[in-house]
Amino acid sequence: MNIDYSILLSRTLELCREKGISANKMLQEAGLSKSVIDNIKRQRAPSSEILLTVATYFDVSTDYLLGVTDRPKAIHDKTDTDEGSFEWLRNGLIRSGMLEKDKDLTDEQLALALKNLDNFVGFMTQQEKDYLP
Repeated sequence: MNIDYSILLSRTLELCREKGISANKMLQEAGLSKSVIDNIKRQRAPSSEILLTVATYFDVSTDYLLGVTDRPKAIHDKTDTDEGSFEWLRNGLIRSGMLEKDKDLTDEQLALALKNLDNFVGFMTQQEKDYLP
């Protein structure tokens, strides 16, 4: 997947606007070099560490920053569930026949499955953007 620098830049700047701060202020508070934004403008790929730092600073997913998804929060965030419980997912898998009632998965296993599903949906959404008119 190629980085769409315009999306990365626009989402980063929009998050700064929403927070009421300048990009330089965000970079300073996040402990990043002021050259990060200039490098993105020059279409130089930021390291995964930088992406993770910016995502963590704004409490969004790196997939959102990169334009893989339009949801700022990953679907597996605890805020998307009942206090982090994956009971709703477990019950849905049982109802759909994908999980036998007597075969249980831990919350960690369900969180991983949900993260993988979220990544898959993001990938398929990107493929749709790439191949559909």
